[in-house]
Amino acid sequence: MTVTTGSASDVGVRVNRAGDRDPRDIEIARIDEMISRSDIVKLSDGDLAWLRPGDRHGDAIRWLMSRGPAILVVTHGDTTATGYTRSGSVHVRGQRVAGTDTAEWEDAFMTGLLHALNARNLPARKSDRKNLRSIGLDDLRGILHDANVSAARAVTPVAV
Repeated sequence: MTVTTGSASDVGVRVNRAGDRDPRDIEIARIDEMISRSDIVKLSDGDLAWLRPGDRHGDAIRWLMSRGPAILVVTHGDTTATGYTRSGSVHVRGQRVAGTDTAEWEDAFMTGLLHALNARNLPARKSDRKNLRSIGLDDLRGILHDANVSAARAVTPVAV
């Protein structure tokens, strides 16, 4: 699933067969365009590896940040997330919820991320670009923590 809201994007690699072009080239062009128009980008470590095969992690992150986002978040299958800005990075551990799949957690995390940004008056709108670009690492750590808590709550089964 790929979600674009305002200037926030959740990259989800989907390869479709189309025309004569290599599907990988089509998908990379789509993702590159999406990232270059977004202030906030979230993708999984699997998406990152697919998008930049052969790159060292730091090189892939630098390439993505050069495309324009103010905040880049890479989620990891174990419910941890790493957030990047131009001033550095933070890593936040999440809570593992038994019986949930990664895609479900990823979707819930993105929702929590946008909610946490909005709660701090940092919505993903072009008019707020300056605020997003000046976000501190402590604030980003808190936002990622809140997104993780939100995701854990969203995917926790409710006893009936």
